[in-house]
Amino acid sequence: MDMDNNVDMFRTLSDPLLIIILSFLPFHEAVRTCVLSKRWSHLWRETTNLDFNENFFVKRGANEAEEVEKLQRNGFISFVRQFIVNYPQKGIQRFNLACSKPNDFPEDMQNFFSFSISRNVREFGLDFSCPTWREHALDNHDPVFELPLHFYEYKNLKSLTLFSCSFDMHKFANFNVLKRLSLGWIQLSVDSIKVLLKSCPILETLSLKKCWKMEHFEICLPNSNLKELVLEKCEFVQHWFLFDGPNFRVFKYSGKVGYFHMENQSDMVEADLDFSAETEFGEVGTLLYDLLQELYAVQVLTVCSVFLQLIPSGEEPFGLQSPLNVRHLNLKSALHPNEYWGIKFMLKSCPLLEKLTIHIGPANIFSDYEPPYDFNPRDFWSKYLIVESCITRTLKVVEVKGFKGTRNELYVIAYMIQLGQVMEQLKIYIVNDGEITTEYIQRAQVLLQLRKASENLRISFC
Repeated sequence: MDMDNNVDMFRTLSDPLLIIILSFLPFHEAVRTCVLSKRWSHLWRETTNLDFNENFFVKRGANEAEEVEKLQRNGFISFVRQFIVNYPQKGIQRFNLACSKPNDFPEDMQNFFSFSISRNVREFGLDFSCPTWREHALDNHDPVFELPLHFYEYKNLKSLTLFSCSFDMHKFANFNVLKRLSLGWIQLSVDSIKVLLKSCPILETLSLKKCWKMEHFEICLPNSNLKELVLEKCEFVQHWFLFDGPNFRVFKYSGKVGYFHMENQSDMVEADLDFSAETEFGEVGTLLYDLLQELYAVQVLTVCSVFLQLIPSGEEPFGLQSPLNVRHLNLKSALHPNEYWGIKFMLKSCPLLEKLTIHIGPANIFSDYEPPYDFNPRDFWSKYLIVESCITRTLKVVEVKGFKGTRNELYVIAYMIQLGQVMEQLKIYIVNDGEITTEYIQRAQVLLQLRKASENLRISFC
């Protein structure tokens, strides 16, 4: 917007250019532009990024009758049906459909497949899972739909997502230009994963969510092109994982603690470890210690509260003997005393740390937690402790998200302020809880009164 002349700069752009811009927006955001003006009222209908989600139509809840949901879902399918009938004769980049009852509309489903193929779609996604299914529940759900045979003949896909949709992995050979594959809510085996990877030789990203009945997990392909692996809340008969061949750049895991062996991961840049599925405290710190050693090259590392509670339970409770290359550490934490030793462990293990982000939120705090040594939480951050080298030499930016100003939060943040000799920025993101937020802000003001170890430190509240 040119504020001096009060001219809408978008008016100078042609419709085709505006449609290109709209295609970079999420579909529901593109739809919202229809209220901007008469000219914009129909432009969104030509976006090449099509994402149809029944959750914008179907309102679920204890008070919603099944018949009402059915009517709402019929309205959703009718919307999609009319949209593709009126869509102009041109190609599309993406087609995503989320519908929990696809078998109620078999003819429409076939038409949606045919439409996508006829428009030379590059990214295709089907999510037939039900939002009421619980990701942490032990019960599994059979796929509610099967990928039609004619879809396997389509050879131009670069990205494919299939949730609660069965398929024949032996027919994936035609998807030889596929780079991203995401599977969820289905039963898989180690052999099926091997077949998929061999059928898709240039696959770069593999994501598995809530898949079950896998004996274990292994990828042993010396010439694999795989760069990113995501394992989210999957069920394994045995929790051991072997990776030999792929040079991952990104590894994300959410599930139970297990045995991990990663051969030569010197190219890995980012890792995200979430063990919140663990329900009891156990002395598995050695397993986590060994996993961290395998992730020696990562520059961005995210760990959860359970990790912080478990990691000191091994033979080395204070830190890794061989330090990590981490420059940005993300802690998903409640800043509970059970996590204190784990936080210190990670700070000691990351001597090159430049940025620390603490995401404060609900966490699985073990009632049977046993610290490596007895301690008083009140003076843990102020007495009898050796200060980590990253605190005094490399740490420049600290972000705290979800701040409420609890005593534990103030203890940890004060430690950074009073000892961080090279810190430049401390950003406090305060929780917005209406009127209570004023109290949080008042608590945050206390931090401004502390002595700063760094003359260059700037503290801001967001």
